[in-house]
Amino acid sequence: MKTLLAFSCVALAALAAVFAWHSVRPHNFQGASAFVSGSPSSQQQQVESPSSQQAITSPSTANQPAETERRLGPFSISGNSYTVVLHLKPRQPGETQETGDTVAAMEIQDFSGAVQYQRSFPYQEKNDSFSDAWFASAIPLVGTNGSGLLVRYSFDSEPSAPEEDSRDWWQVFGVVAGKLKPFGAPLYADKPIGWDHSGKSSDYKSAGPLGSAADEIQFPVWTGHFRLIYPVRVDWTDGTLSPVQPCPASTPTRDPAPSTGQSGTGNQSLSVAAVATQSSPCEYKVLADNNRRVSDTTFVTLCSAPSSNCFNAAKVVVKPNSEVLLLLARVNAKWNPGVASGPSGPIKSPGDAMNDSGGVGLDPGSDIWLKVRIDGKEGWMHGEEDFAAFGFPEDE
Repeated sequence: MKTLLAFSCVALAALAAVFAWHSVRPHNFQGASAFVSGSPSSQQQQVESPSSQQAITSPSTANQPAETERRLGPFSISGNSYTVVLHLKPRQPGETQETGDTVAAMEIQDFSGAVQYQRSFPYQEKNDSFSDAWFASAIPLVGTNGSGLLVRYSFDSEPSAPEEDSRDWWQVFGVVAGKLKPFGAPLYADKPIGWDHSGKSSDYKSAGPLGSAADEIQFPVWTGHFRLIYPVRVDWTDGTLSPVQPCPASTPTRDPAPSTGQSGTGNQSLSVAAVATQSSPCEYKVLADNNRRVSDTTFVTLCSAPSSNCFNAAKVVVKPNSEVLLLLARVNAKWNPGVASGPSGPIKSPGDAMNDSGGVGLDPGSDIWLKVRIDGKEGWMHGEEDFAAFGFPEDE
């Protein structure tokens, strides 16, 4: 009896040792990143690609929450197969009791499983007030002269003020000289024109070819009253992004960081890094207007040219039923390529995760001119008084 009791004690001790080893075994996850980025509401669908997905639960450790894995793809690019792998952790609920996962890291792997690109995101420790989460999705980018992958990064912090049109980060990948590479840093911008807001589209088609080796992606830029179209060149041969319209007399200027609201550590700025390009005014196409409201007959001043002298100024009547077309905008737009080498420093906060990103936008001091056609009469309008009379919203 004593022998049996002693044997039982030894067996129990051995089982306890095995359990303890499994509990303290380190997590086999590569957290370092060479590049970074991330902004929707907590209700936004995390994966918008219809690609195949599977979740694999990895063992939890004593100090870390359970991690799962989601795979998007495979995607065929230039005859090669690539898979986007998302490493996920449970989102901290905060006071709003958010649910779901947050992306802790994203990898792009080739057909053999070798990592071709990697990006890390900070994981929020337990917090009773705020709930931060990162999201990532991928969709094929289909152009006339080439094809690649368009990756979208987003960040959400709850509770936060509602945003009617949240901005995200967009990064283009393609194959150059047989190797997958990012075409520069992620760009902070509104959803590109032609993006399927329902998330049901299986790919994103470019706006059209630019010569024989490039295609165009168009981003909308909000001016405070209407949206212009900012065209970006995707060069498949060089693996770069650049403005289609490099306006003259460019001068370097530091671009301010866009704020995405509060996080669990207070106000966080997800910075647009590097030096932006502030240029002389350029003329851009304008998106068709959906928000203009005119309830009474009024008038605006139209000039024959976008000049402070306002040549041949004419008072043009605007009626609620006037036939109106938005033709061109003349503004100072900004192009910031970001830092191609990736983020600097450790990735511990939302600001760290975005300090390599670039973006497109409007120079805050830009003089805005808009060419319109009102009941057959064309001209350039300018100034808050005329924009208000025309029925534009003051802002969004």
